[in-house]
Amino acid sequence: MDRDFVLFIYTNKTSSLIRMASIQSGLTTKINLEVSFRRSKKAFNDLEDHSKENLELFVEENFVNEEDTLLQYVPDDWSPFEPKDIIKSFNNYPEYSGFISEINNRMKSLCRKIDEDVLLNQQLYSLIYLPNPVIIPGGRFKEIYYWDSYWIIKGLLVCGMNTTVKGILENFLYMVKLFGHVPNGGRTYYIGRSQPPLLILMVKDYMDQTQDYDFVKENISILRNEFEYWVNKHLVLVEDDRGEMRKLFRFIDEDSTPRPESYFEDFDLVSSLELLPEKQKDLFRQLRTAAETGWDFSTRWYIDENGTNEGELKDTKADQILPILSMEILEAIDAILWNPSSGIWFDYDFMNKKSRNYFYPSNLTPLFLISDITSKIIDQSKIESALNYILEMDNEEIHPGGLPSSLIPSPQHGHVSYDATDPKSTGHGGEYLVQIGFGWTNGVLIGKKYYELNSRMKKIKNSLLSFPSDIDLII
Repeated sequence: MDRDFVLFIYTNKTSSLIRMASIQSGLTTKINLEVSFRRSKKAFNDLEDHSKENLELFVEENFVNEEDTLLQYVPDDWSPFEPKDIIKSFNNYPEYSGFISEINNRMKSLCRKIDEDVLLNQQLYSLIYLPNPVIIPGGRFKEIYYWDSYWIIKGLLVCGMNTTVKGILENFLYMVKLFGHVPNGGRTYYIGRSQPPLLILMVKDYMDQTQDYDFVKENISILRNEFEYWVNKHLVLVEDDRGEMRKLFRFIDEDSTPRPESYFEDFDLVSSLELLPEKQKDLFRQLRTAAETGWDFSTRWYIDENGTNEGELKDTKADQILPILSMEILEAIDAILWNPSSGIWFDYDFMNKKSRNYFYPSNLTPLFLISDITSKIIDQSKIESALNYILEMDNEEIHPGGLPSSLIPSPQHGHVSYDATDPKSTGHGGEYLVQIGFGWTNGVLIGKKYYELNSRMKKIKNSLLSFPSDIDLII
């Protein structure tokens, strides 16, 4: 079967496939069922009655369950451990022993290896074959995801799983060689978009722990290719206050169809609005772009008719907002995004040519990038001002669970499974169910606690050069 038909199955806009997507909760459950034989196209064309029952039968007869291709796998470098076995910092903190051991166990439970049949018959699968085991987020997310892996790797390195980390990095480098960039996730329908470009930082974290400089030397050209992809596709020019043109980056997915992984949700939203065809296409494009940000969905990407972030999901304009990205552009970030009246960096509204004066934890991103080189660009007074800004926002009485993802109440925040106002409860809304032990939150928690308890890293953390503490819990 040719891949065109596989993509047809995943992206066809007929009402019958929308109804097919509704057969059971979550479109991703159905979309990731793999095509099982070469006559599926004829079988679909011969399907005259598009009732729910017939569509269920069609799926059952023509697809195989994805669990047959994503195999449970125990990493070679995983082992059960007491924290003292690997992390000396925990010796004096026995109360964290069970906590860390439990997260370590969840790392194992989320490991998968892709069956070789996907490599031999790629045309039959939406899954992208990867040569090494992966750590998946879990729940409905059964494949590897780009920026999730940045946080997952933080935890894996603390657990001493250097070999697994190297394998994940090799998977991403393999994708860059295939597609010119790292896709949003490990499915063919994600190839058209990426996610925050953190591969270089992942390699740096691995190198810092292992001193495997040969690995970096061998793959530096591939890392350069990924950076060039972002330069070629995502670079925009913005004029600063002195009339100089500055280079910044934005997220953008140019496809104007519903996201295959959330086809029903996108179709349902757009069809509920009275929009002209071009406006419908633009909203589909904006929803896709929001998914590329990794921060989907959030008021951060809203621009309503008044130019504010107080809109709804239909007001998503993700490709018109220039975020504070972790790239070699700190001078431009400082020139365009620094807001002297508020004493912090803000995203930039490219459509209305103005600063977006709204609180999000990402406003602190430049502090995460500070080094001996970048400290010459961002002076100490701005660092102190930004720290004061975040301290003012960190109101424990209002948000006992930590910094919220936004001060605008909205069901669209990316981390709806956690409520900053009530940390003992779960959140609500969003496109997927609450689960225990999500892949990247595992990595954040174990990495955060390790650096907090490591006396050597405390000094670095206090100068804002370490793994982020408050910023990492983007809730």
